[in-house]
Amino acid sequence: LATACEKLPELKKSVEARVTETSDKGVEDARAALKKAFDKGVTLPLSWRRSQLNAFMRMMREGKDELLTGLKKDLNRSHAEGYFLETNLIEHSIQNALDHLEEW
Repeated sequence: LATACEKLPELKKSVEARVTETSDKGVEDARAALKKAFDKGVTLPLSWRRSQLNAFMRMMREGKDELLTGLKKDLNRSHAEGYFLETNLIEHSIQNALDHLEEW
């Protein structure tokens, strides 16, 4: 999304304006802006997909404590349980996608 926003300033403005808005209209507007980027081919290059997966991995690692705290609060999972049953699985899925991106 970051790369798409760099290439389409109107997309960046649209998405940023709706990040905190969770109304049906806000969600639909954000979806429409993202679809526009997709339709323009912004998401097609492997380099863009790789950068998004790397950003997702970075978010998972840098936000690990916040994610595990949320899992404790919402699901009463211990940090170890949250890591092994939730966040670690996502990290492995991201890595698997990075490892096989060119094949897919």
